[in-house]
This record gives sequence, structure tokens and C-alpha cells, in this order.
Amino acid sequence: MHIWLINTNPLFTHIVVDYLVHNGHKVDIVKDLNMPQETPDVVIVEMIPTPSNLKQLQNMHQQHPQAPIVLVHDQPTRLQLSEAHQCGIHAYLRKPFSLFELDMIIWQVTQQAHAQKSL
Repeated sequence: MHIWLINTNPLFTHIVVDYLVHNGHKVDIVKDLNMPQETPDVVIVEMIPTPSNLKQLQNMHQQHPQAPIVLVHDQPTRLQLSEAHQCGIHAYLRKPFSLFELDMIIWQVTQQAHAQKSL
């Protein structure tokens, strides 16, 4: 599976990339939300859901609508989660999380994406 990882925390990047690559995934660390053209299977975003960040994610979602987006954050408000959903976020993973939870959320969003494609 091809996964984009977008984040601001080097330790998070190191742990998550090592785990995903060890489990057979191709992982691209994306630093600029002006994305490459190849659409990933999943996008994992670890960032504060500010209005400007959500706008960038909305633009990315418009460029790659097939790619489910998972937002990773410690404690977003209900308003932030609602706004994130409106901008194309498919799922939310609360920090701290286990690597098993990461696997499960990736599986869930890819299953949902495949189900929507077959409709």
C-alpha cells in the first residue's frame, strides 16, 4: 500500500515510517502540500487542525479525492473535528495511539474507499 505521511514531528515520522515500511508499505514523507501527482492509497496527517492547515488539506482532498485522509492529533475540539470532516478528513486517530490502532484505521479507511469505488 502506498501511504503519504504529512507531519511536523520528527519522532512521530521516524516511528511510524519504520513501522509501516517494516510491514510492507511504501511511505512517502510529504513536506509540501502541493502534492506530487501520484495518488496514494492513504494519507496520514499529524498536524494541528488550524483553519489554514484545514484549507491545505481540503485542496489536497480536491486533488486526490480517492485517497482517504486520517488526521492524527492529541485533542482536537468537536468544532475542529467537524471542520476537518468538511475538508475531506475521513478518520481521526487520537494520540497517543498503539501501532495496532494505526493498522486498524488504515484498514478501515481503505475498506471504506474500496466500497465507495464499487458503488
